[in-house]
Amino acid sequence: MLRQTHSNISNWHYDFIMTKMVMALFMTLWLVSCASNSSSDKTTITLLHTNDTHSHLESFAPLGEPEQGGVARRKTMIETIRDEVGFDQVLLVDAGDFFQGTTFYNAWHGSADIMALNALGYDAVTLGNHEFDRGPIALARAINGEAIDIADSSYPTEPLQIPIVSTNLDFSAEPALFGKIQRSIVVEKSGEQIAIIGAITPLLADISLCGPTITVDNYLLSIQAEIDRLSAQGINKIVLLSHAGYDVDITMISQLADVDVVVCGHDHPLLLPESAYSPGAPLHYLAERVVADYPSVTSDIQGNTVLVVGAYEWGKLLGRLDVTFDRAGHIVDWSGEPIAINAEIDADGELAEQVANYKEPITEFSSVIIGEAGVYFNGDRNPGVRSQEMPLGNLVSDAVLKVGSTYDSAVASIINSGGLRSSLPVDINPDTNLPPYAVTFGDAMAVLPFGNTISTIDVSGYELISALDNGLTWAFDYQTMSTRSSGAFPQVSGLQLTYCAATVDDMRSGVELPTPCPTALIAGGVVTSLQVAGSAVDFSSTYRIATINFLANGGDYYQSLQQACNRPNGYCVDSGILALDALIDEFDLTEAVIRNDEDRIIAE
Repeated sequence: MLRQTHSNISNWHYDFIMTKMVMALFMTLWLVSCASNSSSDKTTITLLHTNDTHSHLESFAPLGEPEQGGVARRKTMIETIRDEVGFDQVLLVDAGDFFQGTTFYNAWHGSADIMALNALGYDAVTLGNHEFDRGPIALARAINGEAIDIADSSYPTEPLQIPIVSTNLDFSAEPALFGKIQRSIVVEKSGEQIAIIGAITPLLADISLCGPTITVDNYLLSIQAEIDRLSAQGINKIVLLSHAGYDVDITMISQLADVDVVVCGHDHPLLLPESAYSPGAPLHYLAERVVADYPSVTSDIQGNTVLVVGAYEWGKLLGRLDVTFDRAGHIVDWSGEPIAINAEIDADGELAEQVANYKEPITEFSSVIIGEAGVYFNGDRNPGVRSQEMPLGNLVSDAVLKVGSTYDSAVASIINSGGLRSSLPVDINPDTNLPPYAVTFGDAMAVLPFGNTISTIDVSGYELISALDNGLTWAFDYQTMSTRSSGAFPQVSGLQLTYCAATVDDMRSGVELPTPCPTALIAGGVVTSLQVAGSAVDFSSTYRIATINFLANGGDYYQSLQQACNRPNGYCVDSGILALDALIDEFDLTEAVIRNDEDRIIAE
């Protein structure tokens, strides 16, 4: 009996212990499950981004700045970060304008840029206005990977292996590009679906050669419609690649719902945290160019957090934003800042060799010396060619007028400063090098890379003044009370004009009610006097002027020139002569070329 009682007690004790163990195991598994669920409630991705790289495939050293940039160094940094956080967590994107700006583009017409993008392994890109600089057919050729002729030799290329996203462009009437660009894509990162959409400036038709077959849809409506379509599929993490400009993006976000991160481009926005550009910081030399914090934190129409980022220009920086989402797709945390791509980063050997191969066929013709410059032709933007008369502007406008007067009877010329893309020579420090300077084909191509031809147009005195009013005010729009293009600023030859400086300054700086210009030749304008070929302008007289085909087609809002060009029985002739060739012809191997400020454009 005692033995049996002991056995019963032992069995009861055993069962009790086993029950406790099972409960403990259950609790452990439950806690692990809770921890796992808590962890999976949040997702972190590392967003790497670029914009406005403009064919800067090699490293370079701008005046007053260290050596920087280059796709081979960029690749090293990208791969370093991929190794650090895991390839699956990194999202690599570009916000457009990867074409145009160096001799790589002049020779390869974008194919070298596309092959570099492939080598870097981007997840998606959007289009900028400069992807259309040679028109839709040329863009399609580059995307398709068709061969390119350089200096009478044919070179193979490769097709773009990266999705292009553009939500507000309609290519249905352009067979060369139809089906090649998507409204959005969805990628998986960190086990979550991330949607990438793209958008381009609504002003595309006015600032590019996209042509009549490509339609720009309503910016806000098309973006929101695509976001709504994606949201209906259960996708709640959305990145917008916007090539419209930082100010446009900030304004637009407040009218959208459910966008999370905006990567902006077009106006080369420099966004940095103060720690990155304070005295002694790695990017201290950029302090005066910073436009906003990185990231810029704002809210959508529903009050949800939206982060806006940009990576300046030319591949000088690689943007990095580590952003954490909750299960509902809302941003709950973020960190990061742009990384300087500088000489401290080793270049990826394979890509460096690839770039060297791209350069080989262009070195021969771009390094040929065409003449000498007796002065340094500064191409800085503002202050510079986009805000005042400059010797570089005088040189190019003189060259355009020479063609217009030699092959036609033009008496004056107007060009837009947005077409002047570099100083001349390109790689000269005038503080340490004295003239004369050797000038090469490559230098000339860097100044005028767009392939514009010279046109001659008959305009009335009134239309001529209107064109100058447009350019001086940066295409000021009285309906929105804002400027639309600093690149519209005119450089002229055969003209001498004065304008109301106070009015122009107010317009450019965004003053709500600009100072009136009571002496303006046209009401609401700013030009107060104008001489054409040495004589005072007559409103009703007709003047034949030389310009570039971009302005003749109404680019940079030169609508008065476009109207004159399209006038029934009017005179508008495209010479077919490149503005670049006209500039090259200005140089003479026996005499250094000099231009100065000559009071062609006078602020009063």
